[in-house]
Amino acid sequence: MVDLMNLLPPIYDNNTTMMELQEIFSIDITDIKNSFNKTIDECFIDTAEFTLNRWEKECGISVNNELDMETRRARIKSKIRNYGTITISLLKNIIESFENASAEIIEDNSNYIFTIKFNDYYRIPTSIDITKIYEAIEEIKPAHLAFDHTFAYNWWGRTADSGIWNDGGTWDDLRNYKEA
Repeated sequence: MVDLMNLLPPIYDNNTTMMELQEIFSIDITDIKNSFNKTIDECFIDTAEFTLNRWEKECGISVNNELDMETRRARIKSKIRNYGTITISLLKNIIESFENASAEIIEDNSNYIFTIKFNDYYRIPTSIDITKIYEAIEEIKPAHLAFDHTFAYNWWGRTADSGIWNDGGTWDDLRNYKEA
C-alpha cells in the first residue's frame, strides 16, 4: 500500500485526522495502481486473462473457454506468427512457440510431405503439446501438403560409429552426442 504520510511535511505526523484521510487515499491509490497494472497486462498475450476471448476473435480462432490459459495463449501466438507466406522458418517459429518444442523441418517435396523432427534430446513436447502443434500447423499449411513428426534419439547402435568410446568418452559425452 502506498504510504502518503511520507509525502507530507512533518507537521502532520501526529494529526489523526490527516492520518485517517491519507490512509483512505492510500487505499484508493493502491486500488487504482493495481487496476492500471491489470489493464496493462491485458494488452499482452502472455499476461492477458480476461481479454483472451477478444484476442482469439481478432485472430479468427474459435473461442474455447474449456482450454487452459497457456494453451489459449499458445494458439493465439502461433496464429499471429503465421501471418504471411508459409516458409520453413515460419513453421519452426510456430512450433517453437510451444513449450519444449525445438524442431527441424525436413521437406520431401516430390511426395508433398514434410516431417517435423523434434531435435532436442532433453526437451520433448508432451503428447498434448504435439496435438496442439498439429492443430496450429493444420490451420496454416497448404491443403495439398501432409506432415508427420519424429524425434531425435541417441541410439545405442550409433555409439560404435560415433567414436565416443574410442577416446575415453564418458556417459555425459554419450548423452550430449549430436548427430552430424
